[in-house]
Amino acid sequence: MKVLKLMLKHCRGSTRALTWPVLSLLLKRHGVAMTKNDFQIHVIKWSRACCAFIGSSDLFGYFLIATEKDKAVMAEFYRRRIKKEQQNLRTLYAS
Repeated sequence: MKVLKLMLKHCRGSTRALTWPVLSLLLKRHGVAMTKNDFQIHVIKWSRACCAFIGSSDLFGYFLIATEKDKAVMAEFYRRRIKKEQQNLRTLYAS
């Protein structure tokens, strides 16, 4: 997949993460135009089910998991996201 090859070259590891505007521009320059939603639904979901794990972080952007540190960055993102969703559930049931 072209997107994965570009990510291997340009954003392997959390220290080389790219924000969506930068990643989108990179993809467009290489003939791949897609929305952020398409990227999240099709590319990220596909990658996590097969051969590579594309990480994301509110602080850094998108990156390919390459090291244990990258896994820790992604794990922290999940923890914050899960905490927020748990708060949303409490709010839902409180009303």
